[in-house]
Amino acid sequence: MITAQAVGRLTADPELRYTAGGTPVASIRIACDKYNGGEGTDYITINYYGENRAEAAATHLTKGQQITAAGHLDQSHWEDKQTGANRDRFTLTADRIKFGRKPGDAPANTDAPAQDGEPF
Repeated sequence: MITAQAVGRLTADPELRYTAGGTPVASIRIACDKYNGGEGTDYITINYYGENRAEAAATHLTKGQQITAAGHLDQSHWEDKQTGANRDRFTLTADRIKFGRKPGDAPANTDAPAQDGEPF
């Protein structure tokens, strides 16, 4: 299992869905700048499971909002039916998410303690 942390902005509002067993999961897609100042953007799908956690994420997160997510990476492989090329997808299954400011919020007072989620 590979542990990872990702920081980025939501590309859309989270999608709340339920597994066959009834467990809520929030699917979140974020845009991240390339690591080490590289050019371009990476897009990462984050799944956040749990009754309180998934529903809170779906209720309180909005498009454009910055988050930090930590958890483990899951990799899936498949063959593209049209091109025959092998494809890979990485999904971060989050253990915790720190909610950042929403777009349009005033900058935080730098003298006040952070109030936007639990620290990592």
